[in-house]
Amino acid sequence: MKIDLDHEIWRCLPGACGVEDVSSVLNQLLVRWDNGLAEDLFWEKLYHRETLYPVIFAALPRLWNMSETDAQARDRILPCLSHVIYCAFAEYGAGRIMLDTASDAIDASDGAQWNALKDWLLATVPAINTACLAAVIA
Repeated sequence: MKIDLDHEIWRCLPGACGVEDVSSVLNQLLVRWDNGLAEDLFWEKLYHRETLYPVIFAALPRLWNMSETDAQARDRILPCLSHVIYCAFAEYGAGRIMLDTASDAIDASDGAQWNALKDWLLATVPAINTACLAAVIA
């Protein structure tokens, strides 16, 4: 479940510094991976100072897909994904995740898409966890 990078929901989802143009950064990384740009995206825009922001949940499917198709990206993305999943589930409990708290940031018309994103995340977490553990063991 990937939200189109030109979908209006990206202009509604806050990150660490409010609403930023995260979709264009994701698009740049899809075109050409850049470690510095990725690190800034992960730790300054999507996650910052022990806080998860709604925009990260919209970015997760894109990041997961990049980690599956680009070995260089995988080495940077998997630590971010593992940390985000740990924080989301540790703080909110298994089966309940922070996606529920992001609903204030989105328009009611995007609710179905947001619920599909939540379903994707809950279904994909085991595969992400397996990939993260495999990367540590390798």
